[in-house]
Amino acid sequence: EFEAALSRPWDLILSDYNLPGFSGIEALQILRRRDADLPFILVSGEIGEETAVDAMRNGASDYLLKGNLARLAPAVEHAIEAADERRARAAADRALQASREQLSALARHLQVSIE
Repeated sequence: EFEAALSRPWDLILSDYNLPGFSGIEALQILRRRDADLPFILVSGEIGEETAVDAMRNGASDYLLKGNLARLAPAVEHAIEAADERRARAAADRALQASREQLSALARHLQVSIE
């Protein structure tokens, strides 16, 4: 069901660490296998620091303890802004590469015309 839901457009995924028959880490792994550039925030009441760091290394945008949900809104805003910036940077990189290819083709054409 989670994988099917990923086909819809989302701004962010917010997942509990412990879910019945599923886990937030499994959700993160599925998301990364799909190469989806969606912010992912992991929430837990019992997550250890090592597990949280591993989740961040594996692509989680942030993690929050349930006892500190006052950070939720700022974390969501930051994760969405960071994802938007990554997408904009990737689009700019693609446009720059296309421009370089056009310039290279123009230079080759100019060289052939001169010869």
